[in-house]
Amino acid sequence: MLRGEDSLSNLFTGKNTEFTYMFDLDHFVTSFTEACPQVHLYQQESDLSHLPSASNATVCEAHALSKYHHPVATTLIDRPAEWRSGFDAWLKDTAPPFSAAEPTIIAISAQLLRFPFSYDEPAFVATFGRLLKIREDIRRLAATVLYSMSKKYHLNLDVSKPDIQEGKFYGAQ
Repeated sequence: MLRGEDSLSNLFTGKNTEFTYMFDLDHFVTSFTEACPQVHLYQQESDLSHLPSASNATVCEAHALSKYHHPVATTLIDRPAEWRSGFDAWLKDTAPPFSAAEPTIIAISAQLLRFPFSYDEPAFVATFGRLLKIREDIRRLAATVLYSMSKKYHLNLDVSKPDIQEGKFYGAQ
């Protein structure tokens, strides 16, 4: 979803955009296919248009599946295991039946739901992020900004080091 034109803090504009707006689609398809060969990826909803089982998306309000949220970061699920059981129950009770022969579309509503990394296995945490790769032109733009900030504020960043450098800065979303 595109952020607001008037304010980048407006995250829910209702203006959907392509995956390729930010990410390298070829890298994602290759990585996902290698990691999960049993899952078939459809790149467009229209690829399913001939299947009656996928004629309408079923919306899952993911944030509503758990009543336990972090007291400060309200988008952080405090008890992921309970959320997962809620999602499984939602699939069983609400989602239409689905299979490889009769897929269905589940649309997860726009939200900022986040799971703590501590819930996932270390191997998953260490590798999941490799499925997504920011587009090359966006990475170049980010590198240009970082270089400019380093020069302007005399940060003396050592770009040969891949880790966070002590006494520098770190930004994350």
